[in-house]
Amino acid sequence: GAAAAAGAAVGSAREATSPAIAKTASSSSSGSSGRGRGGRRGRGSQAEAPPAWRPVPRPEAVGAAAPTAPSEGKGGRAAVCASPACTPACAGGAGLTADERAVLPVGLDAWLQELHLVHVQTAVSRWCEDMGAAHLEELVENAGEIAASLELTAADRRRLETRAAAALEHVRATHAASAAVHSVPALPGGEVLPDWRLPVARERQGKRKKERHQRHHQQAAAGTESAPQQGGDAAEVPQTHGGGGGGAARRSSGEAARRALELQLREEAERRRHGALEALASALADGLDAARLEGAIAAAEDCCPGGDVEGGALVSRARQLQQLLARRHKQRCEEAVCALQAAVEAPRDDRFGEVVREALASAEDARQAQGGQCAADRAELALREWDETRMALQLALRSRCSEALRLAVGDARAAGLPPQHSLVVEAWRALGGAVVAEPPL
Repeated sequence: GAAAAAGAAVGSAREATSPAIAKTASSSSSGSSGRGRGGRRGRGSQAEAPPAWRPVPRPEAVGAAAPTAPSEGKGGRAAVCASPACTPACAGGAGLTADERAVLPVGLDAWLQELHLVHVQTAVSRWCEDMGAAHLEELVENAGEIAASLELTAADRRRLETRAAAALEHVRATHAASAAVHSVPALPGGEVLPDWRLPVARERQGKRKKERHQRHHQQAAAGTESAPQQGGDAAEVPQTHGGGGGGAARRSSGEAARRALELQLREEAERRRHGALEALASALADGLDAARLEGAIAAAEDCCPGGDVEGGALVSRARQLQQLLARRHKQRCEEAVCALQAAVEAPRDDRFGEVVREALASAEDARQAQGGQCAADRAELALREWDETRMALQLALRSRCSEALRLAVGDARAAGLPPQHSLVVEAWRALGGAVVAEPPL
């Protein structure tokens, strides 16, 4: 009986402890499954959240009752919120419609994370929506404008102005598929903007951007007109952050460069004109070199425009002088031809060679006239025959050979030397004959 009583006590004790063990196991399994789901949600949120958001345990996993408020970080700006509960409030495009968020620049979150400016993501998104910025390149180009329009600390402003381009390159390098993403912008929920809504959003965005730029142009023009009325305080007026100011500055700089180039070209043209007129005046003062005068006239006509009174008068005088020199040159050439013809027809006495050589001195001018080349050739041939005949007579006189003297006298008569020529007379004396008009052979 005692053994039976002991066995019953052990059984009742087991029955009493079984529910507790089962409850403990159930709570343990539910806790582990909860942690598993929480862990998966944590990993999912870590993959979906931008890299600048720090994943923290969920409140139900660590027993936290409420998210922690943002604290002041290094540099005086608010630290990045680490609680998932405030993620929707800090996400880019907060307060914007779905269409407006769809046309924001692709990769804006990653670009701001590279610059450590996630705390101003909402303000930057609003600026993009107002200005119609659809690409990160527009933000990089207008980094100074964005820094001026947002209330940033000195460190954030300097970082935005100096590292905007480098951050864009890093975002492009880390997102190899950025071209495909740019073609179809994705909505925050992972959805894709329908094809029929994208052109409408782009058109509305372009209209807003155009209106914004027109407004800034008007403000810049109004500020320029009111600047002289402020008594020299224009330097203290803050610059507006519109795109019209930069465009006006670029246009003004381009206009100044164009005016400087035009002034330089005018100065060079004036220097060339002055040099050409000086050369023409020098040629006019000389008045003898027709080739130099012709070159100076051509240079002056190239450098002097049609309305130049001084240059036109000088060129007219040069033209008149050129015509006069041309007439004189023609007359000189004709006179040279006449001199050659007269020399060839002159008697071939002792002075024949001197006369022909004097006429041949102007043979170059004679060759430029009509018939001058033929006259010069005839004069040269007559002079050569006269010289050869004289040389033959001299050799015969030196040899004192009667036969040679007779041949030399015959050649002289054939060449046209008169009997009164000094060498012919001396040759006949050597032969012992008298000088007659027609001496026998």
